[in-house]
Amino acid sequence: MAQGIEQRLKKLREELNRHNYLYYVEAKPEISDREYDRLMKELLETEEAHPEFKTADSPSQRVGGQPIEGFRRVKHAVPMLSIDNEYEEADVLQRVELMFKKSDPEYLLANERLQAIQRELDASEGEKGARGSVLFPESTRDRLEKDRQQARESLERILDSARKKGFPFGYVVEPKIDGVSASLRYEGGVLVLVATRGDGREGDDITAGAKTIQSIPLRLRPHDDIPKVLEVRGEIYMNDADFQHINIQRAARGEEVFANPRNFTAGTLKQLDSKVVASRRLQFVAHGLGEVDAMLIDSYWEWVACLRCWGIPTPAHARYCTDIYEVIRTINEFSQIRGGLAYQTDGMVIKVNSLKQRRLIADTAKSVGWAIAFKYQGEQVHTVLKDVIWQVGKLGTVTPVAELEPVSIAGTTVRNASLHNPDQIRRLDLHIGDTVVIEKAGEIIPQVVGVVLDKRPHGARPVGVPQACPSCSTVLVREPVKQGMVGFWCTNRQCEEYLRRRQLKKLPTKCRVKSGRGCDSPVERVDSMVDLLCPNPECPAQLVAKIKHFAGRGLMDIEGLGEAWAEKLVRAGLLRNIPDIYRLEQKHRLELEQMEGMGEVSIGNLFEAIERSKKQPFSRLLAALSIGDIGRATAEVLAKKFNNMESLANATKKELMVGGAVGETLSQSIEAYFTSESGSRIWRELQELGVNMSEGSTAADTPQPLAGQTVVVTGTLEHFERKEIEDLIVSLGGKAAGSVSKKTSFVVAGESAGSKLNKARELGVAVLSEVEFMEKVGVKQ
Repeated sequence: MAQGIEQRLKKLREELNRHNYLYYVEAKPEISDREYDRLMKELLETEEAHPEFKTADSPSQRVGGQPIEGFRRVKHAVPMLSIDNEYEEADVLQRVELMFKKSDPEYLLANERLQAIQRELDASEGEKGARGSVLFPESTRDRLEKDRQQARESLERILDSARKKGFPFGYVVEPKIDGVSASLRYEGGVLVLVATRGDGREGDDITAGAKTIQSIPLRLRPHDDIPKVLEVRGEIYMNDADFQHINIQRAARGEEVFANPRNFTAGTLKQLDSKVVASRRLQFVAHGLGEVDAMLIDSYWEWVACLRCWGIPTPAHARYCTDIYEVIRTINEFSQIRGGLAYQTDGMVIKVNSLKQRRLIADTAKSVGWAIAFKYQGEQVHTVLKDVIWQVGKLGTVTPVAELEPVSIAGTTVRNASLHNPDQIRRLDLHIGDTVVIEKAGEIIPQVVGVVLDKRPHGARPVGVPQACPSCSTVLVREPVKQGMVGFWCTNRQCEEYLRRRQLKKLPTKCRVKSGRGCDSPVERVDSMVDLLCPNPECPAQLVAKIKHFAGRGLMDIEGLGEAWAEKLVRAGLLRNIPDIYRLEQKHRLELEQMEGMGEVSIGNLFEAIERSKKQPFSRLLAALSIGDIGRATAEVLAKKFNNMESLANATKKELMVGGAVGETLSQSIEAYFTSESGSRIWRELQELGVNMSEGSTAADTPQPLAGQTVVVTGTLEHFERKEIEDLIVSLGGKAAGSVSKKTSFVVAGESAGSKLNKARELGVAVLSEVEFMEKVGVKQ
């Protein structure tokens, strides 16, 4: 009986350890969380009933034990030194050149020869001063001078050759995860100590709490080559999703919330109760070695493979690079995906691969000499607000845009940033000349998120809200409050956050938000979170925006009629409304030929594109006319339901809503458009000019290269806005999906692509660049 219980416990431990390895190291789980919890529960209950069979390396130890009285200090067998940071590629190249000079055998030999010659020359100068030149005649000194020059040239040739080859002595590049450094010590394959970095020489013994971290193996996977003593250095961290979830729970209980995952991780590891540590889902990833009793391998990259084999998680995006130029490319590539990772990173660490070569490169008192941390620019930067420009959209919405002193953020130069609406200006209390905090939302859209009040210039002028349209001088109106939308703003103007909720049952009393950046100041209710609106349908700025939208890809596809030319033609009086596009060739060809930048070929191409657009499907025309918020999907539903423009124009609000074609708000917009003098005139003029108005008379055999395919778009695109490319996908027979799954045909990835790109790679879904997508569907750049 006892033997059977012991065998069952052994099998349970092996099974749980195997599933931990598959989940945390291989990222290929075989069972659900529920099944894992069932196995763990059985292990706990069986060990509780038979404590004589409990072992120190059992997975049951991860649930936590009795609180400890305090942390004891432990000395690191090998110091845990820090890594120096660099922020520019040129500085990285200089540091690598220094590493090369300290470790390359050929360079060291040539440099030693130069030093020997220099010592002889120094001696000759001394002898000459003391006893004349008997021992060192002029010819000897001339020879030494010549030898010194040749040695210097030899050194320069070696260095120049190495520069051209990219200092090719092999590097390992790893993401710099923003966590807490720790050292894991294994003896005989069993975890015996986990310690924090501390001051680099001594740290705190956090073994009790660290044993509860699922990704730290309590016993290494069996292998003949495991060193008797193995110290693994790495990072303990928390995933963003787990951090947000725990912060929300703490806020709901009225407890303090943490500012970021790293601070939360550090606070967790200071807990004396290991059960608290167990509840917070921390993780570990290795990034180096400490004491190892037998260094039989010289390549750190091979050591990484060994660590994985033994069950220790290693960085998912680590890469071996042969030269520094490959390192730089890797750093730039990682900058495009790091925003979509499940955890925080702030750079990449560049390490010399050869352990023997590392020993030749001297460390400083605080940092290693054989590694550099390249730090990406922070997500927030400061710059000066030069002005606020008010832009008019195609539906008349007047939106403030901050004009800034150019500043670099997340790899791009930002000159303008969104301010959303007038209430954002009020919340920030913006003044011209303010030093403002810029942040890229999702590392894509620049936004003004704060003001540095201490730097406000004397006599700075508050940003005013216009009373008239900046384009046509029509008196502006405030758009009605959307149903259920209420704003709550912090009364502290220096607070980083404000509250915005839908249909709140009660007014919050203090500023405390999910992100943890509230300041506990009183809040005030604001019911005017609305936009300014220009009610003039003939407004020139609205017309430019409408023409750009109308001619866009995936809609009427009039190539050559972008924003710049739309603005020129409106300013010249050649386009006063949408139908005028189809009168250009007949009425204004001569004026076009005289316009700078518009040659004969360009004019011919433009007229051909305009003529082709007359045959676009009815649904495209509907989406192109800027009727409320009608997009391609809604336009297709309406086109199928009403078949032609005449039927749609005569439809009542009730008929529009039947079958769920559109909601109440959009039905009102559609009805208002077709009953207005402007809307009615536009579609009837387009009909007279030969533009297709019926679902049944579209161009025959329209190419459908994406028929039956599901496409996901992620990141910032150069040639398309997000809605444009999604509309284009639909027009070509595809489905524009919002998330990646096994059913996704391919992903179109632009700059700063995030989690969707990572998901595609995990699932093996094809990824196309924007240019590759355009080639696939036959769209010219």
